[in-house]
Amino acid sequence: MAFSGFSPKTFKFLSDLEANNQKDWFSSHHLDFIKEVDQPLRALIKELEPFFLSHSSDLETSAKTGKTLSRINKNIFGHKETGLYNTSYWAAFYRKTYKKQTDLQLFLGLRPTGFQIGLYASHRAENLLTKFRNYIASNKTRFFSLIENLRFPINIFTEETLSQPLKIGSLDDLEFLNQGKCLAILRSFSSDDETLFSSNLLFRIEETFDSLLPLYKQIISDLSSPLEIDEVIEIEGDNEIEITYDVEDLKQETYLEEDFIKQIFNLLNHKKQIIFYGPSGTGKTFIAEHFAQYFINGKGEYKIIQFHPSYSYEDFIEGIRPETIPTQSGQSTLSYQVLDGLFKQFCQKARSGNKDSKFVLIIDEINRGNLTRIFGELLYLLEYRNNIIELPYSKKTFNIPPNLYIIGTMNIADRSIALVDHALRRRFHFISLNPDANVLRKFLREHAIEQVWIADLLVKLNQQLTSHGISREYHIGHSHFMSRNIDFTQLQLIWDFTILPTIEEFFYNRPDLLAKYSLAELSRGLIDQTLLSTLRT
Repeated sequence: MAFSGFSPKTFKFLSDLEANNQKDWFSSHHLDFIKEVDQPLRALIKELEPFFLSHSSDLETSAKTGKTLSRINKNIFGHKETGLYNTSYWAAFYRKTYKKQTDLQLFLGLRPTGFQIGLYASHRAENLLTKFRNYIASNKTRFFSLIENLRFPINIFTEETLSQPLKIGSLDDLEFLNQGKCLAILRSFSSDDETLFSSNLLFRIEETFDSLLPLYKQIISDLSSPLEIDEVIEIEGDNEIEITYDVEDLKQETYLEEDFIKQIFNLLNHKKQIIFYGPSGTGKTFIAEHFAQYFINGKGEYKIIQFHPSYSYEDFIEGIRPETIPTQSGQSTLSYQVLDGLFKQFCQKARSGNKDSKFVLIIDEINRGNLTRIFGELLYLLEYRNNIIELPYSKKTFNIPPNLYIIGTMNIADRSIALVDHALRRRFHFISLNPDANVLRKFLREHAIEQVWIADLLVKLNQQLTSHGISREYHIGHSHFMSRNIDFTQLQLIWDFTILPTIEEFFYNRPDLLAKYSLAELSRGLIDQTLLSTLRT
């Protein structure tokens, strides 16, 4: 049974049990308990098992009563204040070398008022509880900043009922953490929160523990010199690009006009997927990287990958991979695991980012891969960003987080552009980048003023290509000549070993035309005769 969320009936059952806490009532509603409470929580635990084991292989993850699960009717003494049955149902992932009560727990809790997830240490885990409290006490200022700036709200509890969170309004209030029988740092969802009623809850749980697991590992570790709290928990801006990169920086490095930059910005915000396309040498990848740095504005991360003909869905989304596992006998056995691909991993990182952060994946040479095979059902999610699908290998639900953006680059001279079908085209905005002599001219004026004439050379070259029947997608790009130290010697090398081999492909059976593309021939009229004589014909 895959986890598809709880139901409003889940919380109605717990509320009704709270009001009718007797054996006869529970017995007559036992099937409701199984369907609305027990089964969904067991399914949730099974779904979370790979996530937790990927962080720590020694955790108890069995969805069984007495293991990870609690018993709803464990209050066998029938306390008058609570009734015969406890009305909360909870799970705790803990280390197998400990007991549930004596370890720092990775806690999930259902109660009539909602759902809670986070870290929990009871008084039965005395040493860990003390260490937990001391660790926060030694990091008071940073911890206070944490609870104010974490990308989702958390509550702190010191009483085992987990019903009344502490009110932390100042550093002095942190002293209350030393009182009570437990210490719990929990994220809470009210019983009417729509997140609880879909598999999206899985993402919220993983997002929460991605933030809190570094703190958990610090508390359970035996390190004699514990790290400061901002070294183990991401507070606003930590572990992300901190140096701002504004529009002036982008203009200076790319020589793009500000209006064009604003247009790209708006297009990426609109569909969240754009593709820079154009001939070779127009700076598509360079612009994509620098625009991504500008777009995230110091809050997030960008990553670049390149597609190629052998790139697969299994590399990008997820797939089954063989893994050799040593056995106790000293031999090895082969195991096949479902492993996350690069895109899925980057999505998880985006989900764990701060609320204002942006994550940009740059796919260089996007049309060189078999796109329908690589993207698979991702084609659907690219168009319907708010929806969820089930992945074929892991059978887990998946969506693209709203703060993840994609920038592709595409060389239109590559005939594999035909592989880009209309289904993919409508999911991206396409932005043309063409050979631009003005960009080259600005660059040369700044870095090699004596060679500004090369910009006119580029114009002349592409005009001549047009006159000889070569369409614009095969024109020569300006970035070939954007070298800070360019001189006649370097220009001749670029021409002989980059420009001419390309042109030879166009006119391999027309030696009469090819002769018109020597550097000396095309430079006539652009530089004086003395300089022209230094160029090879």
